[in-house]
Amino acid sequence: MPPLLKEVVIYVRVNGSFSVFDPARQRDIAYNFNLNTLWNGLKSKGKVICNGLIQNWVTWQNQPNKYPFDLFSNVIKKLASHPSEWIEVGETTRVSIEDVRDIPTVNLPYGKFNQSYVLYSNINPLL
Repeated sequence: MPPLLKEVVIYVRVNGSFSVFDPARQRDIAYNFNLNTLWNGLKSKGKVICNGLIQNWVTWQNQPNKYPFDLFSNVIKKLASHPSEWIEVGETTRVSIEDVRDIPTVNLPYGKFNQSYVLYSNINPLL
């Protein structure tokens, strides 16, 4: 049984995955995320219970109220390790004829990268 708390509980696992228990969702179990479900969404019994960062990012970027996306963009900028290694949110793009989704990109001093570069790179131990 989940804890009788009103707060969100986040449990980070040693393999890089994580679980989230959100009492506002009125579920008895936690959401368990890995890299794929973080980016592409989480489903349970054929129903989408969490959109995933790709869809949320694109939705935030394209909505008329820019405040949430501006806040998110500022968080991305703070992830830079050094001022000369800046990071900023770029425009969405299509990366494949086999995937019709708009994919978020980040601009770096040495070029533009989309999330699939990060997701499918061989440096990621979760795949």
